[in-house]
Amino acid sequence: NLDILGLACGAAACGRPVGRIVFREEEVQPLGDRARAHEDVEHAFDVADAVAGLFRHLAADRVARRIVVEQAGGEAIALRAPFILCQQAVAVMRGNGGGWIVNIGSVTAQRPIAPFGYWERLGGATIYAAVKLALNRFTQGLAAELENDNIAVNVVAPSTAISTPGADRFTPEDYPTEPVEYLTETVLAMCRLPARERTGLIAHSLHFPWREKLPVYSLDGKEQLPPPQIPAYAHPDI
Repeated sequence: NLDILGLACGAAACGRPVGRIVFREEEVQPLGDRARAHEDVEHAFDVADAVAGLFRHLAADRVARRIVVEQAGGEAIALRAPFILCQQAVAVMRGNGGGWIVNIGSVTAQRPIAPFGYWERLGGATIYAAVKLALNRFTQGLAAELENDNIAVNVVAPSTAISTPGADRFTPEDYPTEPVEYLTETVLAMCRLPARERTGLIAHSLHFPWREKLPVYSLDGKEQLPPPQIPAYAHPDI
């Protein structure tokens, strides 16, 4: 009975449930103030989308210090929330003999490419992208620390962009967003093998199924989707 942490993020990405994760109260024991930690996690889920959208919308030199320092408690919420959740889950997974942690990343963690386009100049992704890059490094470091505990830790990010209520505000209407099923299937793939066989990966939703020849199914599991196609505008470093 290995625990899975991360599928909820895949569900949130598409706005509809793909499964259910339940932690019994006695299973979640934060290392610090229990009530405060619980509030922090709830707060993280409440504001993560809003903060991510704000970081995307405002240029780095125009983001108020209060938002970055006070609102996020000195750390960007996109890194703080996974840190708190991992902290609470690792003890449970160790007790069960292993588990899987999947953090949800972003393609914005890739470097901006010159000549810089409109998004790079005016999109305001710098802070959000830097936090997502930090999440990648946090994930890989945690993967190394937890491999001997049979706890796999990986990141899954969209290869391009996925339509969500938050992202749609900043995505052009004619932008060909990718179906969320490819990201969801990639998250599931991170939860199938023991840590010694698959951990520390920075995987992307179209590239990973394409490279691994991974079958991708609809969210209800009834229909197999076409193999992913890597668009010409995908980031060349992936």
